[in-house]
Amino acid sequence: EEVPTAPKGGAVVKVEYAGVCHSDVHSADGELGPAVPLQTVLGHEIAGSVHEIDPCADLKVGDRVAVYWHAGCGDCSRCDAGETIACLKNVKHYAGVSEDGGFSDYVVIPDAKLLVKVPDTVAMDTACLLPCSG
Repeated sequence: EEVPTAPKGGAVVKVEYAGVCHSDVHSADGELGPAVPLQTVLGHEIAGSVHEIDPCADLKVGDRVAVYWHAGCGDCSRCDAGETIACLKNVKHYAGVSEDGGFSDYVVIPDAKLLVKVPDTVAMDTACLLPCSG
């Protein structure tokens, strides 16, 4: 299998757990229409370990992380404040929806700020569910 490379400012996560959300079921059934292209790898509830990351990021290779699944441009004031869903440039990166998600071995994350370090006291099968819940 080919391992993807991290984009500038982003990361590649080796997926350990990916939850199945009700929206994944609706996507697989074609109920979300053209919002999810047919060839897209689903799975937006993701936890794993950092495989590759931009050297300027606060995390390092091997860190256990959960993935916050939607991103914006990463450059505007709202994205900078962590309000990526309200990106002023209307850029939408949705893991498992508009871009390949966690039902794969590796997932490309466009912005390393979307990764949250998971403490050793939290199980990864639980951690994968948390970013989707809010």
